[in-house]
Amino acid sequence: MKEIIYHKKLKKKEIKQFYKALSQTAFLISRKVPLTEAFDIVRNESLNKNNSTKKVFEEIIENLKKGIKLSDTLKNYKNSINGYYIFLIETGENNDSLDKMLKIISEHYEKRSEIKIKFLKALFYPALVGFTSVFTIVFLVVGVIPTFTEMFISMKIELPFLTRIVMEFSDYLRGFWTSLIIKIFVVTFIVLYFKINDLNKFLYERLYFIPFLGNLIFLKNEFEISNILALAVKSNIPIHSLLSEYSQRLNNKYIKNEISIINAALINGRSLSAAISDTGLFSYFSKWFISIGEKSGALEQNLDKLISFKEAIIKRKTLIIYKVFQTTSVLLMALIVGVISISIFLPMFAIIELVR
Repeated sequence: MKEIIYHKKLKKKEIKQFYKALSQTAFLISRKVPLTEAFDIVRNESLNKNNSTKKVFEEIIENLKKGIKLSDTLKNYKNSINGYYIFLIETGENNDSLDKMLKIISEHYEKRSEIKIKFLKALFYPALVGFTSVFTIVFLVVGVIPTFTEMFISMKIELPFLTRIVMEFSDYLRGFWTSLIIKIFVVTFIVLYFKINDLNKFLYERLYFIPFLGNLIFLKNEFEISNILALAVKSNIPIHSLLSEYSQRLNNKYIKNEISIINAALINGRSLSAAISDTGLFSYFSKWFISIGEKSGALEQNLDKLISFKEAIIKRKTLIIYKVFQTTSVLLMALIVGVISISIFLPMFAIIELVR
C-alpha cells in the first residue's frame, strides 16, 4: 500500500483557504482541465509559498501522479477536513462528477461558516458579558465589601438594611464560591472528558430550553442537518450514508442519537419525512415542507428553500439577541454596581454624623 508523504493538522485560516482553493479547482475541472494540472495551477496562482494549504496541494499532486486518489490523500486530514466532504469527493471520483462535488462542498462550507460565525457571535457576547459581570460582582463582594465591613464593625454604628444584606451575601459568597468552582470543574470534567453518554445526551437536549439562546441553538442544528440532507440529495448519495459520516465527528450525543433513529427508519424503507417525524431535530413546519417536497418530486428545491428560510431567521435572531444582551447587560451591571455602591455609602453618612 502506498504511503502518504506529508501529514499536518491545518489551522482554521488554512482550512478556509483550502476550501476556497477547492472551489477554484472545481471551476478548472469543469472546463476540462486535467485534475493534476488543475491542482497545480491553483497551487501556483492562489496559495502562499510557506502555507500549509499549499503543502497539502503539493501532496495531492504528488499522490495523483502516483495513482493515489484525491479522497485517499484527504483521509489523512480527517482531523481538519470533514469526513462527509471526503465521502462526497470519493463518490464524485467514482461516478465522474468530481467537479460538481467540489463545487457543492465549497458552497456548503462557505454558507456553513457564515452561519457559524453569526451563531458564535451571538453566544460570545452574552458569555463575555456574563463572565465580566460575575468577575466584577465577585471582586466587589469578596474583595471590597469585607474591608468596609471590618471598618463599620469597629466603629459600632447601626447599619442600614441594604448594607446588612450585602455584607451577609459577601460572607456567604466568601465561604461558598471556592466549593462552587470545584463542583463546576468536576462536573465539566466528567461530561467533557469521560463523555458519559446519558448525561451528555441529557445536557445537550436541555440546551433547547435556555431562554433566548435555546431556540437559536435549535435553528442552528436544524439548519446544519438540513444542509446535510440537501448535500445527499444533490449528490445522489443515500441520505443515511452521508448522515452517518456527518454524525461521526459530533460530540452532541442527543443529535447523534436522533440521527441514528433517522438512519434506521431510512434503511427500513421509510420516506425521509416519515423518518424525521420520529425525532426532535426539525420543527413542524420543516417536517411538513420536506414532506411536500417528497410528494411533489421537488425535494431538492424544497430543501434549498428551507435552508435559505432558516438562514434568514438565524441571521435575524442573532442580531436581536446581540442587541438585547448588549442593552440588558449594561443596565444589569449598572444596577448591581449601583446597589453595592449605595450599600457602602449609606453608612458613610452615619460616620460623618459621628465625626460631627
